[in-house]
Amino acid sequence: MDIKDSNFDQEIVNLFTEISPSEEELPMINPWSMPIGFITWGLILTTVKLEFFKLQYILPTVGVLLVFLGFRSLRNENKFFKLAWLLSILKLLVQLVDLILLSTPLNYILNQEASFELVIVMLIMQITMFLLFHKGLMMVYKKANKTMEDNPLIWISVWTIIAAILAYTSWNGSFIVWITMMIAYYYIARTLYHIGDHLEDARYFMTIASVKISNRVFGWSFIGISLIIVIGSGIIFSHLKLDPKEYVAPMLSEERRSLVELGFPEDLLSLLSDEDTELLSGAINIEAYSEVLMLDPKDVEIEDRSEGYVQITHTYEPGRTNLEATTVYIETPNNQIYVMQYFSWISGSPVWQDGITIPIAYDANKAKLVSSGLFYEKKDVEYAMPFPRLTLDEFESTYMFETSQNKIIVGALSFPFISKNERGYVLYRYTINGDSNLYLTFSTLNYAHNENPTFIPYEKTENQMLNGAYFFDDNQVQLYTTYVSVAQKQIEEDNE
Repeated sequence: MDIKDSNFDQEIVNLFTEISPSEEELPMINPWSMPIGFITWGLILTTVKLEFFKLQYILPTVGVLLVFLGFRSLRNENKFFKLAWLLSILKLLVQLVDLILLSTPLNYILNQEASFELVIVMLIMQITMFLLFHKGLMMVYKKANKTMEDNPLIWISVWTIIAAILAYTSWNGSFIVWITMMIAYYYIARTLYHIGDHLEDARYFMTIASVKISNRVFGWSFIGISLIIVIGSGIIFSHLKLDPKEYVAPMLSEERRSLVELGFPEDLLSLLSDEDTELLSGAINIEAYSEVLMLDPKDVEIEDRSEGYVQITHTYEPGRTNLEATTVYIETPNNQIYVMQYFSWISGSPVWQDGITIPIAYDANKAKLVSSGLFYEKKDVEYAMPFPRLTLDEFESTYMFETSQNKIIVGALSFPFISKNERGYVLYRYTINGDSNLYLTFSTLNYAHNENPTFIPYEKTENQMLNGAYFFDDNQVQLYTTYVSVAQKQIEEDNE
């Protein structure tokens, strides 16, 4: 190579090394704003809890991802950033585990103490993340020969501790406290966000860590895994485990025939075992009430014109999701009542953990769940199976300042995919309080239907019903009926 050419090349190199980047070019060469912005927004999303539209699950998932991506870019800058990056990996894994716990029946298995301990662990991890970030920034400022004037990460650590304490005090839910905390958090987060601008103004050059997987690919992969966990768990665990066996209806014996003659619907009686029919053999009276329960009724407007007068009325017609419910009362001696609640699907797909509740009459004594069953057809074969969940529980109710203990039957059910003629029943009994055979009693079947799987958090449908989640929901229907004893009816007829 000519010596003149060599000298020319050296001069060009020296010239470029002396050129300082302009203010507009500096962010592209020294990109502090992106990792600091990722970390700041990630910490905000993992600290502030919003309890609506499932944001309490969505925001932390996005937040831990942003924190990881931010520290991944800074991990080679100093040891504190590297420790924070390692902790962010742990938080990614913890978030996935948390989604698994929330989306599966493990959400019910974990007790209150375990939940509190988990909150403490997560709080310690969050504070540790803040402090590592603070130490890492202090080291960066020191290298840049600058003084870190603000300490937003110390303040946000204090804020987080105060917020955690308030959550377990009587101040929790106070609007004034919430507004005050949010204003303080806004100023802290704004100060933290502008740290990247300060470092760029100081012209401190960051060593960007090389990565094999881009932020975009890693981010969408993590979001995809999270969605698979939540959606997959909902599909798997909302379709309850079933134990079907082939079913053959019993022959119509004399004992069954006598019950049919008293008014017991024959198709419903065929679902009961011989042991159950023997219990009912001493029946005094039987009455049955049926009604079509429409889960998505069609509102039909009827216009009646006569002599210049127009009257508009509304009625309802069955939609695409309907079931027929029947209540059968069997009165037996000694004020003992048997009640059979029966439902049969006319149209619809009851596969995603439907729920039922049957409150026991308030004047009842010695309530007992006698038998129950689910029935369906598949490929022209009849099957029977027990309810996946069905119990007789007690609950406390308050009326006119008086508290009483009442009993209720609660349960959940699913049917196989591509089944037909789905139906089921619950048979229970109780004794009317007192010695008089003059009484009126009642029974209520509440049925809640889920058109889709329950995703997050996993919840038992029957528990949601007890907590009022379906109270104003069209997906819950009810059949309420009453029964008057034979002796009471006789007196009423004699008085007419």
